[in-house]
Amino acid sequence: MARNQKSAELRKLQRQASSINKHIHEEERFVDNVKQFSSPKHVHISASVCPFCHTEKDSLRQSAEKLQQAITKVSGNLAQARPMKAKFESTLIEVQRSSETVSRALTELNQQITEIEKANQQLIEQKSLYESIIMQKAKLFALLDTLNMAHDAELEKEIKEIKKGLKQIVDELKEYDVQKGLADASDKVNEYMAEIGSHFEFEASYKPINLHFSFETFDLYHLTFEKEKIYLRSMGSGANWLYCHVTLFLALHQYFAELGEKCAVPSVLFLDQPTQVYFPNFNRDNSATFEEQKAQEAEQRESLNVGQNIDEDIKAVENLFSQLSIYCNDLKSRIGFSPQIIVTDHADNLTLANGVLFESLVNGNRWRTRGLIEPANN
Repeated sequence: MARNQKSAELRKLQRQASSINKHIHEEERFVDNVKQFSSPKHVHISASVCPFCHTEKDSLRQSAEKLQQAITKVSGNLAQARPMKAKFESTLIEVQRSSETVSRALTELNQQITEIEKANQQLIEQKSLYESIIMQKAKLFALLDTLNMAHDAELEKEIKEIKKGLKQIVDELKEYDVQKGLADASDKVNEYMAEIGSHFEFEASYKPINLHFSFETFDLYHLTFEKEKIYLRSMGSGANWLYCHVTLFLALHQYFAELGEKCAVPSVLFLDQPTQVYFPNFNRDNSATFEEQKAQEAEQRESLNVGQNIDEDIKAVENLFSQLSIYCNDLKSRIGFSPQIIVTDHADNLTLANGVLFESLVNGNRWRTRGLIEPANN
């Protein structure tokens, strides 16, 4: 509707402009003709005489005088006439400006209509796709209806047997008070995690760390002062994830170790590249020594304008290995044996906080020149 109105308005203005141009052309032609016109300077009038009766007629004289008066009057009017060209041209400019305005408005309407038509086409295509999906869904339901459901009775019977066996197991477990045992185990592990986690570099928003673990659901979360549960999946950085896992694993092994012979879980913990969160580029580590790799990492951080200083990350790595060493020595002093923690990592020649030499832990088992697994000598 709006586009039709604008189109009609534009056509009207175009016709008006054409008419004005025509008038300007006619006036120019008229002015040229006027310039070429000149009134006669002398008029010779003669009387007519009848050749038979020699009677003289002066009617021609009267007509000539009237013609001369008319020519004189017309010449005077033409000389005083004011050309209309300037007024026509001014009007033409106004009409052309109006035409441009209407033309721009019409172009915008056309663009809007094109976008609407495009969106409408997309809706049509989506509707067609949706209808196709509905048809395929209907075919699937029809196919399901045609399947042989003869085994339904057997499945129902099997489900009942399984539920019956499950109920029997649950009833038997009630005699051992399993729920209380799981709750007590969770409380112990949570207590250990509070102590172990306090020595790791969690983000400031998670300090003091208050991790909780459930043996029933295996959920791990940080409990805030406002009793809000922040689960592991929402705890942000890779360093937080690393410390959450290490804290939980150490707490579990401490709980298992204190059970002694009552526990069948081996006291072995294997950690693969725990420091990768600090040195993500170490997965391409082909340097002969860790010092060379640190130098390359520092150069790369400087070229990429990475604000985190590599020395600060090295301190965090040294603290991680220090806490692992302290943990093992503390358990050995209290319960008589230490869990075995095996770590494969790029970090080397670290300084531990408890005074234990890093070399005594590595014991010559470096993989840079021989590979991770050393071939056996035949």
